[in-house]
Amino acid sequence: MGAQSHSPFRFIKLGWLNSEPVEVTAYGSLEHYGKNNAFRGTKCRGCEHKEKCKFFWDITKDQRLVDLYVKNEQHDGYIRDGCVWSNEIDISTSECPNYLCKWCNCKLFPHHLHYSRRMADCF
Repeated sequence: MGAQSHSPFRFIKLGWLNSEPVEVTAYGSLEHYGKNNAFRGTKCRGCEHKEKCKFFWDITKDQRLVDLYVKNEQHDGYIRDGCVWSNEIDISTSECPNYLCKWCNCKLFPHHLHYSRRMADCF
């Protein structure tokens, strides 16, 4: 999930274009996570599918993470151990998403990101 969401920021580092990005378009597909599983929950804590889910993570085993994330969920709404199979997940998980960035100086810069499934599973 995270690989794609952070990738457009790579364009900002292209200083040799002497311009600022004004629009980024991404093309990909949801090939993993989200709706692509027979079961789903809301979060790992209290999930009835923890025995069969290869992504189950017990955040409560690390007090530092509980203090940092769990105790602050009511403030920002971010659920750190949210279910990767949630129907709300709809970002691209393609192994080869493509990006097209338009710059202020009207130049277009295509970008092709390739990462392995193993890398994607780390995010």
